[in-house]
Amino acid sequence: MKIGIIGTGNIGSNLARLFVAAGHEVVLSWSRSPEKLVRLSIELGNHKRAKAASVLEATQDVDISILSIRFMIMDEIKKQMGDVTGKIIVDTNNPYDIKLPTGVSAAAEVCRRLKGIRIVKAFNSLRHTSLLTCSHTDPLTISPLCSDDDNAKELVKTVITSIGYDPFDLGGLENVFLQEPGGPFYNIELSRQRAEKLKQND
Repeated sequence: MKIGIIGTGNIGSNLARLFVAAGHEVVLSWSRSPEKLVRLSIELGNHKRAKAASVLEATQDVDISILSIRFMIMDEIKKQMGDVTGKIIVDTNNPYDIKLPTGVSAAAEVCRRLKGIRIVKAFNSLRHTSLLTCSHTDPLTISPLCSDDDNAKELVKTVITSIGYDPFDLGGLENVFLQEPGGPFYNIELSRQRAEKLKQND
């Protein structure tokens, strides 16, 4: 699968490493340091399975895009993405740099700003350091996800499985608070058995 990564901070970079190791092709974009993009692409194989590119290419010329940026620069990034209508965007953001109204999730705010996207919330609930260490554990560590788009969600599930995690479906976006900060599935490493018990008790 060809995966665009918009934002190569701690989460984006570690996801790129996992994706390439699983055989996916990654298109890396957006860093405060353009040199960092080049270094990361070289580390990951440089044009074989990874390349540094524009935000536009990481949005338009891929199967899915990982959005891993701060809200404070999202409007700037939006201008570089092109037409996002119908694009599958995997939102990894947590609302640490924005004050959202009560009851409004980070995922809802992304949808408000990027109208027409097919959003899947995923890869936001584990620490960036845990992304690498919790891959391919026995039993597998869950990776929670939410979406109102079942087809987009199923595609993201295949990606999650390919990198050594157990996709744990929390349902539609009305349940996204379960995996965002303050929710029971945020910042915790769980097997499916433990996750099922936690979900029942929630």
